[in-house]
Amino acid sequence: VTQWRTQAKLAVAPNPLSWGSRGGCIFGLYERNSHRVVPIPNCVVHHPQINKAIAILTEATANAQTVAYNHTLISSSTSSSSSTSQASSSSPG
Repeated sequence: VTQWRTQAKLAVAPNPLSWGSRGGCIFGLYERNSHRVVPIPNCVVHHPQINKAIAILTEATANAQTVAYNHTLISSSTSSSSSTSQASSSSPG
């Protein structure tokens, strides 16, 4: 590689290797046709400082027990609460 990317737009997801919900975050790219984040810790196309920043952020979010946004948890709780409210609003009162 003779030139590097000096900017990177990365996705963030909960760390799947952690036992609890406060295990920090992983940073990477979305797997094709999915919302699964694939870490790219040593991307040869990124400038080496980007790879260092990703490592620092990964460690910092683990140390701070950062909870990453998880769209699957939000969408499932939203759909269950909306179906509950629909059932209660359609019952005779």
